[in-house]
Amino acid sequence: MSLLLLILVMAGCTLTKYVTISERKLDHPNPTSYTFAAPIAKVRDAIVGSFGREQQCLSSCLVINRSSGAEFDLYQVGIAASDIYYSGKTPLKYKAEFALQLSPKSDSETEVSVHTTNSEVLMGPNLVGDGGDNYKYVHPTSIEEYRILIKIGDFLGEKGMPPLQLPR
Repeated sequence: MSLLLLILVMAGCTLTKYVTISERKLDHPNPTSYTFAAPIAKVRDAIVGSFGREQQCLSSCLVINRSSGAEFDLYQVGIAASDIYYSGKTPLKYKAEFALQLSPKSDSETEVSVHTTNSEVLMGPNLVGDGGDNYKYVHPTSIEEYRILIKIGDFLGEKGMPPLQLPR
């Protein structure tokens, strides 16, 4: 048995507990872009106010990693339970990175689009080799993207945003 483990480690293989992923479906995907009734400078300020500093958070929060003009990159501090991805009845831990693109529609309206990169669920610990955790790439859910837009909208005092859609 130890020879097999040595061979797996040398070959770069990892062993993790077997996890089956099930996916809960949304009736309708959430918006991943929204036009706010605010000029681009005010929307920029709302993004910085919502995500611009390390926040105290119990499990997971987003902070600005990079910004330049009309673009912001957000990274996730911590890891959160997924509303979509499950193993049996247990929600899997989900993390992702997000890119926000701002587009002025007029002097008083700005569209914010949220693009997801590196969305992953935690599959479990690596049981051999250097340790650490094993993640599996998954499709973005539209839930996290719209939560970002809602947070920006709350900061701006935006009225009339559609409610967040969650799986039943």
